[in-house]
Amino acid sequence: MKKLMCGLAVLALAAAAPAAAQRYFVTVSGGLVVAPSANPIPELAQFAGQSFFASFVINGQPSTFTASGAIGGQGESGFWSGAVEGGLVAIFAPGGAITFTQKASDPGNLFLVNNGGVPGNANRRTDQIGISAGVTSFDANGPVLPYDFANSVGFAGLPSDVFLGALTFSLSENRDLPTLPGLLTDLSAPDFGAILQQPGSSPFLSLRFRRGTASNQSQLLALPAQSLTSTALSYTVTPLPGGVPEPASWLMLIIGFGATGTALRRRAARGTAVA
Repeated sequence: MKKLMCGLAVLALAAAAPAAAQRYFVTVSGGLVVAPSANPIPELAQFAGQSFFASFVINGQPSTFTASGAIGGQGESGFWSGAVEGGLVAIFAPGGAITFTQKASDPGNLFLVNNGGVPGNANRRTDQIGISAGVTSFDANGPVLPYDFANSVGFAGLPSDVFLGALTFSLSENRDLPTLPGLLTDLSAPDFGAILQQPGSSPFLSLRFRRGTASNQSQLLALPAQSLTSTALSYTVTPLPGGVPEPASWLMLIIGFGATGTALRRRAARGTAVA
């Protein structure tokens, strides 16, 4: 059933889009862990052990590269902007789902590391490719958010002063010298789709929430913060023959995934009770 749903989603997305440069449809799903925090957000506790579904379109021809220097004194890193389009995240809870959609103000960054250093291990090197979104500016209303609350289904969701401040989905590969990691060989216009489809990488997802208001970066960092993370996840990378589907189409598909997941969980729970 899950494979069938994923296949139908990809077909629907491809059919909804006009011809454009090569793009890749990336889906990520798994279970969530509420990370420890010195200043936690209690409402996030409801998502412990619950599932999530995220989807993104990776643009094969991003617009701008910005170098960001060595990592741990080694290698190189940088951002390709315009590489991530139409991002959407759905978090499921016992009573329903809450979804977030990528805003137009988000630059769509992919963060890349080639042969970076690893803290505490001078002989270890790391390659990394990751979707990276976060607050980089402020306006009269406070932080300009990379992802906006989109919809809640069946329950009240999160309080209005809780927001998704940062999102990361990354793959990494670590090696000890003299062997260097092979996930990346350089940062100059790599084939993102081919990189994402390489086996043997360690996937990681983090959703960083904050609570309150802020008018600058210092105030933002002082707010209560807590993350939902996942390493027990799966992802798919599918070439798209066309462009980017409308966010409304994505939302309906995500809600469909949630309804299917809820039905399967209930069916499993009934089976466990009988056993």
